[in-house]
Amino acid sequence: GDGLVVFSGWSDYGNTVVVQHIVNGKYINTLYGHLINEQKPKAKNNTASDPPYVKEGQLVRKGDVIGHIGMTYGPKGYATGPHLHFEMRIPSGLGDPWGKKIDPAKYIDFLDVHVKA
Repeated sequence: GDGLVVFSGWSDYGNTVVVQHIVNGKYINTLYGHLINEQKPKAKNNTASDPPYVKEGQLVRKGDVIGHIGMTYGPKGYATGPHLHFEMRIPSGLGDPWGKKIDPAKYIDFLDVHVKA
């Protein structure tokens, strides 16, 4: 759904975007890792010089492109192929990009998830 970009940059998951949503009056963050920006020339190994499409503070709507699935390398190792790292988290409050990891199955109708290849 719609949300506010509260983090867009380099993390342990390579290029990462965190979007904060309000669901039933509570904040929930969705984290997307290993993103690349197909609109920019490729940097060697899809490193931090390939930032995602969106910037912190930007409002995004359901269906907006925030980045493309990639294979960015974080400080803890190497990716073996292109993939998306997805997490949901409960933040401590407005603007907190991290928070506590939660099970996304409680919040997502997986039959309604559409990934554009």
